[in-house]
Amino acid sequence: MLMFLEDLRNRHVALRIVLTFMALVAAFAFQFPIQSEVPGEPFLLSLLTVIIAALMFGEGVGLFGAFLSCVLAALYFEPWRGLEFIETAHVVKIEFYALISVACATTIAGMGSALIAAQQSTERLTVAEHEKSILLEEVAHRVANNFAAVASLIRYQSTAVSDEKARSVLDDALAQVLVMARIHKRLRTTDGSEALDSKSSIQELCRDLESSVACGRNVSIVPVALSRELSPAQAVPLGLILNELVTNAVKYAFADGRRGRVRVAFGETAGRFILTVEDNGVGIAAKRHGGLGHQLTRALAAQLGGDLGLERTGCGSIARLEFPSGDAAARPLRQSPHLSAA
Repeated sequence: MLMFLEDLRNRHVALRIVLTFMALVAAFAFQFPIQSEVPGEPFLLSLLTVIIAALMFGEGVGLFGAFLSCVLAALYFEPWRGLEFIETAHVVKIEFYALISVACATTIAGMGSALIAAQQSTERLTVAEHEKSILLEEVAHRVANNFAAVASLIRYQSTAVSDEKARSVLDDALAQVLVMARIHKRLRTTDGSEALDSKSSIQELCRDLESSVACGRNVSIVPVALSRELSPAQAVPLGLILNELVTNAVKYAFADGRRGRVRVAFGETAGRFILTVEDNGVGIAAKRHGGLGHQLTRALAAQLGGDLGLERTGCGSIARLEFPSGDAAARPLRQSPHLSAA
């Protein structure tokens, strides 16, 4: 409808004026013979014609229609004696009609222009959103390729290194890259809200860890998580912390091959998110509390504006992360002096 209206307004001005003239003359020819039998003022049909002309053909043509209808309206009162013989009361009626018709022509034409402008703006936004979507898809594809390239490079370097300590560091770095790749993939598949569901994200990450880190071990990973929205600034550090805590629990709490369980819980209380990773193994050795991985998780916890605690219990160990659940983005990661020294 709006496209049709825009097309009418783009027609040649002479054609629009002729059509308006013919419509008003036709309205007058219909109204004039029956004006004495039809009660009410004889302006209504002319006013309706002016409104339609203003809507379809624009303000200028609408004002022309208002002027022409005022001239034709004079013929209702003194059709054969001329304008100079019109009574004062009739002149007041014509003047009043002129004000109304001009106001209607201006208002209706403005409304039509606003509708057309809104339609054009919507079309431009649609095109821009489509172009943006294509660009974001291309960027996301390139980022995914970069993650894959970095992971392949680290994996290749790990196989070429004979030192066990260096290989362990490379394996940890590979795990972190894979976590970020998985989170990035989930961000790509969201509905555009740029938020992730905590329950599905944690469950998926735990499944991945169970099929990779815990593969071949008698260790099960049990996630229990509430469904909450996580911003990308929260989801990425949280995923990295979870990956590090679960990996450490599987590798060091069950190092002797014993059967066990790692329980991952995520909830919210008093405006704060709480993540706990609890194992029923031998617990994490004291030297692990000051390791590079632990320093990294503390730095990531600080990025979230939260606190990370790790302690041994009577039947294993438990790590507890608390951070604000508000919508504010996480603070930039500040490099720990221990990390830089390492």
